[in-house]
Amino acid sequence: DAQDEEELTYYAAKRLIEKRFSFRYPHAPLCSVPSKLSVSRLFPDVLDEEEGVVTLEPAEEESGEVPMPKFMKAEPERAGGADRGNATHLFMQFFDFDSVEKLGIEGEIERLARQKFIFEGDAELINRYALRRFFASPLAKAMKKSERVYREKRFIINYPAENFSENEEMCEDCGKNLPCITGEKCEFCGASKERCGCKKHKMNFDGITAPFYYEKGIKECLKLFKFNGKTHFAHILAEEMSACIQKDFANVKFDFVCYVPFSNVQKIERNYNQSELLAERISTNLEIPLKNALVKLFDVKTQHDMPIQQRKGNIYGVYDVRNGVSLKGKTVLLVDDIMTTGETLNNCALIMKIRGAEKVYCATSAVTVKKKK
Repeated sequence: DAQDEEELTYYAAKRLIEKRFSFRYPHAPLCSVPSKLSVSRLFPDVLDEEEGVVTLEPAEEESGEVPMPKFMKAEPERAGGADRGNATHLFMQFFDFDSVEKLGIEGEIERLARQKFIFEGDAELINRYALRRFFASPLAKAMKKSERVYREKRFIINYPAENFSENEEMCEDCGKNLPCITGEKCEFCGASKERCGCKKHKMNFDGITAPFYYEKGIKECLKLFKFNGKTHFAHILAEEMSACIQKDFANVKFDFVCYVPFSNVQKIERNYNQSELLAERISTNLEIPLKNALVKLFDVKTQHDMPIQQRKGNIYGVYDVRNGVSLKGKTVLLVDDIMTTGETLNNCALIMKIRGAEKVYCATSAVTVKKKK
């Protein structure tokens, strides 16, 4: 049921985080505290100060010169409130109470600068007046007497940055070998009419579009996307798919977008559903509501591991509409990563129409071209 699926997703995500980051927060009990004690909240002027609005310097009327923005001048700009606030923040993050008592504020600033806790040039920006007020305050005295003081902690995660980036591009080889679909497309198989070999075989869906053929560079790209954790490819592929949807289904008004689902076992094994990632992006790009409309009832042998002639019977009855989802009279956009024989999309479209959908259109990142006989 829905609760079991939610718990399954939670634990799968938890295992993924532990596997990728191998980091356990040492002060987990403190997570129950409603909010952390912030020096900047208790003493706002310690870290930040008001700064006036920056304006262009007026030109002299008689000269007729155009005023020059401050950032284009050769003279260095005076440090602003944000710079002084950041410098003071660094001091507050790393100072030692005993060192301040022994060396004084200036001595502690010099010590932190020598040990590279404070960036070069920041030492002179620190707000000494605000620090003197802080160390003379009841708060500082209470903090010094306390058994423990928890501060912000920064740590390094040894994990490729590309996994956190939405702007990571394809490698040069993949980018040069993208087999784009051009010209008028066949509504049954998504290929151009020049390369279409489907003989207008009638499908249960009402149309399909895709930006690429499943060959050359895109074949390698999708392999990395599906099986090697290159989830940032979802951003690139969804952009191309969105453009195709706008062009090829320009006159269609979709009620929502959904995707070919995973089974519970697949969710654990694969950590993410590539079709879901694409659908999320497309939903955002085209401002179409996203709905988790379908459910995979049981696992079968993977389609791409089977001979083409056996694929049709392999997935019959595998998919159904999720409980509580109403499809009556709806026009749906169904998303998957690849269409090979089309049987997966065909079965999903069939069950949605049995459950009341008016129209089902499909979008994939790539399609396989049937050979002409």
